[in-house]
Amino acid sequence: MNDSFSWKTVLASTILRELTAAISGLVLVLFIFGHLAGNFLLFLGPDAFNGYAERLQSLGPLLWLARLVILTAAVLHVSATISLKLRNRASRDTAYAVTRRNADRPLGTPTMIYTGIIIACFVILHISDFTLADKTGPRSIIGGQSLGLYGVVLNGFANPLRAVAYIVAVWAVGLHFSHLFSSLWVTLGVLSDRATRAMNRLALAVGVLVALGFTAIPVFALIKMRLLGG
Repeated sequence: MNDSFSWKTVLASTILRELTAAISGLVLVLFIFGHLAGNFLLFLGPDAFNGYAERLQSLGPLLWLARLVILTAAVLHVSATISLKLRNRASRDTAYAVTRRNADRPLGTPTMIYTGIIIACFVILHISDFTLADKTGPRSIIGGQSLGLYGVVLNGFANPLRAVAYIVAVWAVGLHFSHLFSSLWVTLGVLSDRATRAMNRLALAVGVLVALGFTAIPVFALIKMRLLGG
């Protein structure tokens, strides 16, 4: 077999790296949609939200398998993205056909690296604040009663600085999503230039909706805890 068609060459190709970044990113996007849907149960009160959290925990090995898939997707996405960035810097003078169709790029594309860094930092803090938090400790108490994870989330976002930091992070998620959604079609090359521009606009619109959905959660907590007194 000719060296140009060797597996090593294929694995090192720009297209494969872009596909890895896009597909692993879409796995993370599916997780984001699921996470957002679960978070919306916060609006229905502690019973609905805590019941959802308890059902997740009851999955046992399946939950850990899902976490492993998400973690693998995150590692693949970050490594592929960094690799592409370094490769692009090293070969700036070389024109790739696959990158010629990046005209009218969504806003999430040029900000991809920065939003990715923000999201990575946010995920670590988010896991520390909520996933690993004591669900029955002082942070869960509202009105003298422990409300489990529901209380932990509301008390957490009752801090305006924490709420603002969360809002900044979820808008980074929205922008990053718009890049992921549009880059997959560019990489696959299955859309015309006109359809690609339309897909970019759709990607930005959906990214904004995702950001707005997540933003509603700390805003709800701030209003409930600060204005309505819990």
